[in-house]
Amino acid sequence: MSAAASVGISRLISAPCYRLTIIRWAITALRSPISVSPAADVFSATIDPIVHLHPKGHWDAYIVGGGGLYHEYENLTAPTLIPGFFGFYPGQVILSSYSVNKPGANIGAGVAFGTKWHAKLYAEARWNHVFGAYGGPRMDYIPVTFGVRW
Repeated sequence: MSAAASVGISRLISAPCYRLTIIRWAITALRSPISVSPAADVFSATIDPIVHLHPKGHWDAYIVGGGGLYHEYENLTAPTLIPGFFGFYPGQVILSSYSVNKPGANIGAGVAFGTKWHAKLYAEARWNHVFGAYGGPRMDYIPVTFGVRW
C-alpha cells in the first residue's frame, strides 16, 4: 500500500513531499520442517523528487529518487492450539520479534499513460536501500508499483 502527495515545481520536476509505503512479505526461504513462519513489515516515509522525461505528452517516462526513514518489524511465529469453550482452535504464537528505525534511500524509474479523464496510469520500480544501524545488517528490496495519478 502506498500514498503520496506532490507539489509541482516546474513542468519537468515534481516533488512528492511525503510518501508512505507499507510492504509486508513472508520470508519463505527460512521456513523449517516444524512450521515456523518468519515475516517482515517495512513502513517508509520518504521525500522523492520526480524528474519527468516527457511531461507534455499522453505518456511520460520519469526518474524518481530520494530518502527518508524506514521502520522494519520482523516476527517469527509458530502454529499453536488455543483453548476455547468448545475445544481447541488453531492460532499463532509469536516466538520472537524485532523492530528498528533506520535511514534509507531509493532510486527508480517509471512510465505513466494519460487517460481522457486527466488521470495517469503508472508503473514504476524502485530500488530501496535501508542502511544498517551501527554496521549491522542492511536491507535491499525492489517493489514494483502500479497505480493512478491525477
